Amino acid sequence: MTAKYTFFGAAWRQVVARLGGTEFNVQDFASLTATVDEDSTASVLKVDSTDGLAAGQKININTGDFPEQGETRTIESVDSATQFTVGEAFSSAPAAGDVVNDGPEQLEAAMAWAEAEVEAQLPSRYRALLSRVEGEVIVRRATSGQTTATLCNIALPFAAAPTGVVLYRNYRGEWPDRTASDAMAASEFSLDGRAVTFTGALAEGDQVVAEYGHALAAAPRVLRDLLIDLAAWRAAQRAQLGHDAGPAAWVNSLRDSAAARLESMATGTPPRGIPEFDDLALIDDWRRERARGVGSGSIHLV
Repeated sequence: MTAKYTFFGAAWRQVVARLGGTEFNVQDFASLTATVDEDSTASVLKVDSTDGLAAGQKININTGDFPEQGETRTIESVDSATQFTVGEAFSSAPAAGDVVNDGPEQLEAAMAWAEAEVEAQLPSRYRALLSRVEGEVIVRRATSGQTTATLCNIALPFAAAPTGVVLYRNYRGEWPDRTASDAMAASEFSLDGRAVTFTGALAEGDQVVAEYGHALAAAPRVLRDLLIDLAAWRAAQRAQLGHDAGPAAWVNSLRDSAAARLESMATGTPPRGIPEFDDLALIDDWRRERARGVGSGSIHLV
């Protein structure tokens, strides 16, 4: 999931902003700094020491003429004990006395920890839905002559069309017991992105259920917000910003509010789950709702 969504779409600047924004800057979270020497260029930097620096590492300069949150670049090579080269040149050559920091690297380490925490604590239902949907009722009750349906009809942008699409027409068994012989033949439908067109019209009352992999352009917003809260708390603790960031209770409230939201997802108590995914009509939920006589226009976690 990390590779697919990259911190659920969050950026380290959002983590700094959650801790007070203008009060702190990226250098406050650095674990190492290096002072720029004379004769540096925009891409080859001479510093007092390259100890702790390595190729592939993200570094930042936010002093002198650089913006408050700085410019971030990736080290291409460490050339000597006092020189390194970045893959993309800075907008201008840093001046002697400017400070190189690894703040972005440290903030992203806190974000990686937070992402792992969120993923580990997500209910299995949501963890699975981040990459694959199994058992979406895309046609609840067909009208006579219906020829189209939509996969994953939720309010999130897609980066690519669904993959590995399998459809089941009027499947009545338990969902985990389905077999390949229960699936519709590939010749019975065609796909255009998320749009499904059936080769032959459905009969009135037909039900169609789908499973497929998906590629959302971004993870649901609540996951990004959870990651930012946890990463901000982690970064503040590691950088020992507890007192500067305000009362310790305020810093800890970031962790506590994230934990409470994750707990609500697991237990189904308000504010509960991930709204975008809760709108999916999954077959087991849909059958339970029908058995209880509840309208099937939305799915409620139970």
